[in-house]
Amino acid sequence: MNIKHEFNINNLTEKEGFLDLRELKTYTIDDKNTVEIDDAISLEGEKTIWIHISLPSYFIELKSEISINALSRACTLYNSEESVYMLPKDLITNNISLLKGRESLALSIKVSFRSNGEVDEFELYRTIIKPNYKLNYEEADEILDYQPKEEYELVRLKFLLKEHFESRIKKGAINIDEPIGYLIKEKNKILKQIRLQTESRKLVSEAMIIYNHLISKFCTTNNIIIPYRTQEKPRFKYKIEKNLHIHIYNYLLKNSLSKSNLELDSKPHYSLGLDSYTFATSPLRRYIDFLIHHQILLFLKGNKTLTKEAVAKIVNSYNNNFKRHLNISRSIKRGNYLKWFSNEIDNTYSVLFIRWLNKAERVLLLYFEDLYIDIVCTLRSPNNFLLGDQLLINILDVDITNDKILISIEN
Repeated sequence: MNIKHEFNINNLTEKEGFLDLRELKTYTIDDKNTVEIDDAISLEGEKTIWIHISLPSYFIELKSEISINALSRACTLYNSEESVYMLPKDLITNNISLLKGRESLALSIKVSFRSNGEVDEFELYRTIIKPNYKLNYEEADEILDYQPKEEYELVRLKFLLKEHFESRIKKGAINIDEPIGYLIKEKNKILKQIRLQTESRKLVSEAMIIYNHLISKFCTTNNIIIPYRTQEKPRFKYKIEKNLHIHIYNYLLKNSLSKSNLELDSKPHYSLGLDSYTFATSPLRRYIDFLIHHQILLFLKGNKTLTKEAVAKIVNSYNNNFKRHLNISRSIKRGNYLKWFSNEIDNTYSVLFIRWLNKAERVLLLYFEDLYIDIVCTLRSPNNFLLGDQLLINILDVDITNDKILISIEN
């Protein structure tokens, strides 16, 4: 399998340049049932944070069978039946996930901030960490709400990361914040879920943005070939009024932005308000991150990194495989919608009209306000609507075989 199953911690610190951070108070914050725990965070002093990302690239060789299989998957595919992990699940849980109380290897960035929230300086290390706080988002939100003295570090982390977020907004970053709905299958039942952008989710999100940005800066400075996530400045066709429904406002905003791309040359990412950006925070679940860690490890060891041509070939394979898995994911999601609405015949929903997908066939995209989801439906009879029109609809029929949710408009 081309994997190093065992390693000696002392030898690593002495011979391979790993920094020992096992005594540092370290948090992981994830959803309740997360298996791939690949990020952790710590506070040092008052203005310095550590962001730790799992290091599967230390164990798994790029040309190994595990790596080749991971590239064919491109990413972890989460579905309502059973998730298909990019890396072997037993390897994730037994070796490389950042579990509470277990000594783990990480690629860590030490970041200090200026008084205005911007990054002052940063350093990159290979580290040994030992997470001692495993929190889900609900538990982290409760700590951030009550702010107990015993958890001063987490509260301070929130403050520093919020300041950095505000500094990005001042530079033109765009924040799209609204509840996100989704349907899951649990014990043969389709259940609706709503994800809110809570304080703990914002904390983790900003830490990951910082890490990805600084990894891109490190690679640019040291001429390490990696794929960058880039986004050009858009040409806004019209002014978006802020008094619109939040979902309509965000829909117009997202559709005004330029498409983001993976490129081998560092360029700005407009909506994040950053001069460069990449993907390096999810090496357990996304192959691009795994590849970038490999390139950095080769550089840190003084070895020759992959050429631009070699990286381009891998990125091309990743893009093709990712699109294939994205289509599978969308199909699974659509299947959940169909199953949900098959039990909602004759029920009424309040929706917002988004757009026609095929007006001749009366196929349209609607935003279901109670579910917080955009869903494609078919209208029984012709009608004319404008973006943002609020409608009451009835579910008339669901044809799972032909992928159709038939609706009518209540007068």
